[in-house]
Amino acid sequence: MRTYGIEHAKVLAYALHDKRLLEPLTAGTAVLRPEAPYAAEEEIAVTLEEILARRTDLMLFDRGRGPDAAPLVTRLMGSVLGWGWRARPEQLRRYREAVAAMTAFARQKGVS
Repeated sequence: MRTYGIEHAKVLAYALHDKRLLEPLTAGTAVLRPEAPYAAEEEIAVTLEEILARRTDLMLFDRGRGPDAAPLVTRLMGSVLGWGWRARPEQLRRYREAVAAMTAFARQKGVS
């Protein structure tokens, strides 16, 4: 929520009718669930990677939690963007490929 500044109230408003949205995307992260639909509706994020890499940094700086959060983020974004049964698995596949490409060098060098 710290990245939204005074806009944080708009993000939290997504949880007015569903308090479960006030929970983190995954255990151990400060990124809350309403950040995904907010990014899709208000910031025009259209891919799973956009949310996890550019809006939350979970892909870049918290690689273990990004993949954990990916299925939930896909559902949250999909409900906003109208992703059907084909689009959701495709978004997950593309995200996983991006993570694999991003971490390939570290795996080759034995860096975690």
